[in-house]
Amino acid sequence: MAEEVNLLCGPKHQPIGGDDFRSGSSSGRIQIDGKREEIIRPRVRRRRSDGGSDEVLLRSYQSARDPCELEASILAALKAGVRTREVAGVTGETHGTSRSNVSRLWQEVGHQFVDELRGRKLSQTDWLVLMLDGLVLSKDQTAVVAIGIDSAGHKQVLDFELGSSENKEVCLDLLRRVTVRGFACKRRLFAVLDGSDALKSALLEFFPDAVLQRCLVHTAYNSLQEAGDDLTALHQLNVPSTLHRSLLSTNAIENSFRNTRRKLGRVTRFRADTDQASRWMAFSLLEVEKGFRRIAGHNDSGTLMNALQRPSEPTEVKTG
Repeated sequence: MAEEVNLLCGPKHQPIGGDDFRSGSSSGRIQIDGKREEIIRPRVRRRRSDGGSDEVLLRSYQSARDPCELEASILAALKAGVRTREVAGVTGETHGTSRSNVSRLWQEVGHQFVDELRGRKLSQTDWLVLMLDGLVLSKDQTAVVAIGIDSAGHKQVLDFELGSSENKEVCLDLLRRVTVRGFACKRRLFAVLDGSDALKSALLEFFPDAVLQRCLVHTAYNSLQEAGDDLTALHQLNVPSTLHRSLLSTNAIENSFRNTRRKLGRVTRFRADTDQASRWMAFSLLEVEKGFRRIAGHNDSGTLMNALQRPSEPTEVKTG
């Protein structure tokens, strides 16, 4: 601030004689490392043509008072797992770290997470696999999550839909939204499901010729006969066994859920009458996605692409 005053007015004992002049000092507040500090700030005034003067707002002082620094500290603490009531103990006690203010800030940012997740275009990616599974948040809310895998083996969270259970309408709403955003498959879609009839029925409405693989890991003994060919769909495509680890089960999405639950663990109660669950789901899924790696066996995805070609289509990739 002193340097800015010198630039405007000149050194204290050598004024440059312009319209700006020093006008003493006064108390002020700034943010330092997320904490509000009391300071004595210099003041400058600028002469007007009518003989009066106006105070000059020092840019350095305005920047130091910027609450964005405190907000960034609060958000960093929340992302790291600090509960709203504990933020003040981490970032420092200020009027901006009250529990109500922290909750308000998190609500505002939470909407941005939802917009970010659902605002991503899906039409420019060559999709190969779709995984669907449900995550129970409470007795009143379940989230159905969709994860896509492209032809190079990269995973991406596509979207989620909330409902009272993992029912068909919830699944249809989810698939309707991802297809509107551009999710499509150039060949038959390979889908990995947890065995839910609702997921299967909804998926076939949008992708009637999809190849369905029922998760082998989470299939109970009593459902082996009922599952039928869905248990061996990947084997019937005669693809390399290197792909079995990634595509014979919903482990890829289950691992995501495990990490998502860690992020959601700080929420003691999901309120079904608000968008609280949507905000937390979007945040958690985007954070989990940062740790995604390509699926095991991705070098052999070309074989799977060929196996998924519709009968009237030419072979897409030559394999040895």
